[in-house]
Amino acid sequence: FTRAGKNLYLIGKRSNLKTKKGEEKNTAETFIKKVVGINDEGNDEGNDTDDLTYSEGEFCPSGKKSKSKESNPLDMDKESKNVKFRSNAASVHIWQSGKSKDFVNSENAEADDNAMNIKTGTTLHRLFSEIKTEKDISRVLDQFEFDGILDTKITRESVERMLKKRMESPTVKEWFSDKWELFNECAILSIDEKGEVKNRRPDRVMKSGDEMIVVDFKFAKKRDEYHEQVKEYISLLQSMGYKNVKGYLWYVFSNDIEEVA
Repeated sequence: FTRAGKNLYLIGKRSNLKTKKGEEKNTAETFIKKVVGINDEGNDEGNDTDDLTYSEGEFCPSGKKSKSKESNPLDMDKESKNVKFRSNAASVHIWQSGKSKDFVNSENAEADDNAMNIKTGTTLHRLFSEIKTEKDISRVLDQFEFDGILDTKITRESVERMLKKRMESPTVKEWFSDKWELFNECAILSIDEKGEVKNRRPDRVMKSGDEMIVVDFKFAKKRDEYHEQVKEYISLLQSMGYKNVKGYLWYVFSNDIEEVA
């Protein structure tokens, strides 16, 4: 045992203190009896039922240490507070896009700056990919603010105003209702004529009963190739057994909706 701080207790089992030859054994019990002067004559046979007790001094209780809360800031009382984070615009912005030419001469009537048009489109595209219904908008914007996606140039207020205006369209409002089973940016795999795997990912696919709608969000000027893209989505879904499939292009900035036939 090691040095005790306040109290020391020793508990052991008694045994025969002599060998078969009558010699005294060197045991802890023998040592303690000699050191403290215990006279235990007649018990050398080591009867387990006979207790041998020795005490010295008085019991010393352990006192509770008083801790000063001021001495350790980690021990101070906790108080929860709601803190709202807002990201400020950086002094330098870098945008890189292999399709930046698609945004030149954009039909966006709400933003003339092409670079800001690209950034806003990217933000809205991500927003639409994470909301199921109109009720999810506020929650997702909260997360965008926390993640620093929204800043002083693309503010929560401006995005909310745009979305509120877009939801005034009965068609858009229905797309973001809770009637649909939603497939957001789910991959559709197919094999082309060369035997190679193709991966197509529509922005929003909705299913209700035997009706299926595929929507692609666009934030640039109109292009004929977008129609071909949605037609391919429709064909792939029909090949999967869905017969009643409709496709749409939604130019979000201008709020133009084109059905793809």
